[in-house]
Amino acid sequence: MAPRLYFAWVAADEGFDPLVHARADEAILALEIRAVEGEAPRARVSVARGRRRLGGPQGQRHAVMSARLDGGAIVGLFRGVLAEVPDGASGAFLTLLFDARTGDANARVAAALAPYKRAPGYDALFINEGREDEPEEILDGWFARLIVDRLDGAVGVSHGLWGGKNLSFGPGDIAEGSLDLRRPQRSPPAWVEGVVDARWLQRGGGTVDLGALIAREAGGPLVTLSRPEDFADGWPKPGAGLGGASGYKAVTSALVACELPAMEEALGDEERVLLSDEGTTVVVGAGTGLAGGQGVGFGPTAARSSLFPMGSGAGWICFAKRAYWPVLTARWEIRQSRRQSLSCRLESHLAVDWPGASEGERLSFGLRDVGAETQVPAADPAPCDCASLLALSRPKGGGQSAEIPPTGLSAGGAETAIGDPLHASFFHTPRGRRAVAHMLRVMAVRLAFAQRCVSLRARLPGWSARALAIDLDTTLSLVAAALPGGRARGKVVDYRFVWQGGGCWVEVEIACSVGGGGSMAPADPGRATYAEDYADDFALTTGGVVRGDEGDGLDVAIFDYAADQPTDRLAGAFAWGAADLVSGLCLRNLAAEQDAYLWTHRQGAISPKRLLFDVPTDVCLALRPLAADDQIHQTITVQAAGRFGLPPTIDLRDGGHG
Repeated sequence: MAPRLYFAWVAADEGFDPLVHARADEAILALEIRAVEGEAPRARVSVARGRRRLGGPQGQRHAVMSARLDGGAIVGLFRGVLAEVPDGASGAFLTLLFDARTGDANARVAAALAPYKRAPGYDALFINEGREDEPEEILDGWFARLIVDRLDGAVGVSHGLWGGKNLSFGPGDIAEGSLDLRRPQRSPPAWVEGVVDARWLQRGGGTVDLGALIAREAGGPLVTLSRPEDFADGWPKPGAGLGGASGYKAVTSALVACELPAMEEALGDEERVLLSDEGTTVVVGAGTGLAGGQGVGFGPTAARSSLFPMGSGAGWICFAKRAYWPVLTARWEIRQSRRQSLSCRLESHLAVDWPGASEGERLSFGLRDVGAETQVPAADPAPCDCASLLALSRPKGGGQSAEIPPTGLSAGGAETAIGDPLHASFFHTPRGRRAVAHMLRVMAVRLAFAQRCVSLRARLPGWSARALAIDLDTTLSLVAAALPGGRARGKVVDYRFVWQGGGCWVEVEIACSVGGGGSMAPADPGRATYAEDYADDFALTTGGVVRGDEGDGLDVAIFDYAADQPTDRLAGAFAWGAADLVSGLCLRNLAAEQDAYLWTHRQGAISPKRLLFDVPTDVCLALRPLAADDQIHQTITVQAAGRFGLPPTIDLRDGGHG
């Protein structure tokens, strides 16, 4: 005997009460309640056509359906909201369609999904902007589906194989001849290969203390015999570019004069000494000829004396030394377009050999820009050769130097996925490793749903409280001699509660796994994994095997790729120091060299002042070229440390499964 059905129109916020709602506001002729994985439960109710408007007597749009079972217990069947248009109309009857999604369904979905918006199952870098809250995007890395409770509209998330409840039905519960076991015609994918592509603009820079390098090379201040207008006045000015479009600009720059004893303090009361007005030269013995042929010592302040032109004014001349402490801090900038691709193939582990050729599936993921900018400005490809620092600082073509960016490492500003955009590798950063972990989980989820490929349908006659407890959060075990191995277990993916023509039954479909279990290697003891608490270090080196630690059976182990670093000339920019930026430094014609040149070339026919112009003091640098190349593309291939497989829930090796 079929149970008695009840139908009650209720207010939108009115919950089910078996004592209140066991009434017949509508005369039910037939009822079907159905839910399919990925969809909300719906009820189709055939009722007698009335003269009043569609809905309850007070305009209610919500209704509760329940049944009195054998033994007198009243069980709620469904609560939902009426669709705008009747599903069907035939003569004196109407078929009404109700949807279990009641209340603020969007808010309920968002609340149910909120715990799943976390790594490694969720990664916004993989999602197009504006779709971050779409359910299919959030659950892309979880072996799970949204479910809606047919009694109160609550929204939850259910695992793809293990539901929140477990039910079992044996031979006495299953209608004879109703079992229908189906397997796919083609083999599940033998593997999934994923390729994730990251693009960004490597950009930023830092400051380098060139002055300290110059002073270290000189052993202290720069000592010269050259006049200020021939050396000090040509030192780079703050804001000046060093080498045109080389990527270097002076930030702080000066030659700080260091005091030396005045020359006259070292000359005593020598009557033959004549000191020039500007204090740059000393003339000794003018008009006394070249007697002695030797230089005259003037103390540490001046260079050795040299001959000045012959004639009645012939004599000796020397030049004052000047000492300067070099101050030069330069800002450097790079802008290099980069692309990095990482691929991995994950093999499927099945419990049975499938006939036919094994094929796989390829997935391709393009991440959002992991930096902030995408346009690469034109760069001067000319190499930056070792050249005069004084010449480097001079404006080209009369142009003025642009304003200098703020000092400090990197481009600064908005936060980026790569962290410091000076990094030349994304997938070696902690954030990049989490992106890799997400791709591996998405691949595992694809294989998991592919391995859950055997469906089993059964019909349970009558309505029992146990049968009516079936929902899409149920793992169901069916026991029957007709099944391979005598039993099968799987996740409910479709069910129907049917009441019509004086009879009632439950139809159910479960999805069974033919996976062979996972064979992933464990992480090396003491090695880092894909946990959220990664140290914020670039190019974190772990080595060996690493794997996720979510613990839900979707963690994929891989052989670490820490050694696959980029090797191009801008790869190490994030850690550059002064020694990395200066490939050559030479100091030309400091005071000692100038003095030696004058002494070696002394002769009465040439003025020492003329000779000094031949050996001007100069500082020469060879700076690392910073000009950008075309887009630099690095590829990384990662090897999985094992095969992925769900635990088997049906044994097809036993045959007889049709």
